Amino acid sequence: MPVRWLKSYGRSLSRYHLHPEAKFWGGDWTEAGTLRRRHVVAAGVQHLGKEADQFEEQLFTGEDDDAEIDYGFTPSDRAEMIVTIKGAKSRFGVRKLSRQAGVADQTLSAAISGFRIVADSALAALVAAADTLAHADTIAIFERKRLREWAQACVRREGRNAFAKRLGVDPHNLGKALTGGRGLSRELMANLRRLRGEAVTE
Repeated sequence: MPVRWLKSYGRSLSRYHLHPEAKFWGGDWTEAGTLRRRHVVAAGVQHLGKEADQFEEQLFTGEDDDAEIDYGFTPSDRAEMIVTIKGAKSRFGVRKLSRQAGVADQTLSAAISGFRIVADSALAALVAAADTLAHADTIAIFERKRLREWAQACVRREGRNAFAKRLGVDPHNLGKALTGGRGLSRELMANLRRLRGEAVTE
């Protein structure tokens, strides 16, 4: 093998720190900061390796791509995955879930309806998208709760009107947002982060 074909350790590792980290939350291409623990839950089992590809038989019959068998997911695994996908569709909607999974809306509808068999890769992508969206939603709920509690503490300390003036919002609307009468808008959350001295990402 010619030396010019080989990579040095320096070339191999030069961009390693930029690779996405799939084993933790917060390690995607555009993310930075502390990684968070990610619990892996098996959505289904696909048989891989020499048993799945009839490796031992091919020692005697010769290699043939057409002879390789893709066992796919078991019917029970597919059924469980479809239940997960249905729940995510109800929670996040068709468009958001299909866009996150990178599949067509029709593929998502077909997976849920069962009128036609959907490829295992599409099912796996939809389940992964459901997990990602659920995690992001959980983080958003925690973030709203954190900011609301901080704002409530500020109101108790300095009064609603004074804090609303410092925040640059209407006191009446602020009161509704902090008592649960209405949700925290993206604009209000951004203002609260700025007041706390936190970075605001659009």
